[in-house]
Amino acid sequence: MEKKYDFFLAGVIQGSHVEKLVHEQDYREQLKEILTTHAPGRIVYCPVENHRGSVEYSDAEAHEVFFGHLDIIRASRVMIAFLPTASMGTAVEMEICRQENIPVVAITPLRHNWVVRLYSRAVLPDLAAFADWLTPANLAALGV
Repeated sequence: MEKKYDFFLAGVIQGSHVEKLVHEQDYREQLKEILTTHAPGRIVYCPVENHRGSVEYSDAEAHEVFFGHLDIIRASRVMIAFLPTASMGTAVEMEICRQENIPVVAITPLRHNWVVRLYSRAVLPDLAAFADWLTPANLAALGV
């Protein structure tokens, strides 16, 4: 499959909220700024950009969007996973990456979590560490 995107920005959206709430998504803009600075010219896909009201979607809409995003991951070179807390959706996306041999870079304090450890090429504690890690050598090692 031809890779259309260099980076897919995954991360907690609903998390463990019981109500129809989402976690703050400002990290996505910060990630895009970091990538623009340290990996200029790369194509980034952010699933939230076109789906800001996703908690109100019907089951049919949610199905179309979620499984459509899994196809977009398959068309991506690298997944960046922002996980300040566990995320069921991101865990599923990480499994797709494992199946497709797509590297995952996790930004999370959950460094002892088995899913994070076993599915990630790199585990970084925060956005600043990610920015420092995003060197030409590490980009080349990821294939972007």
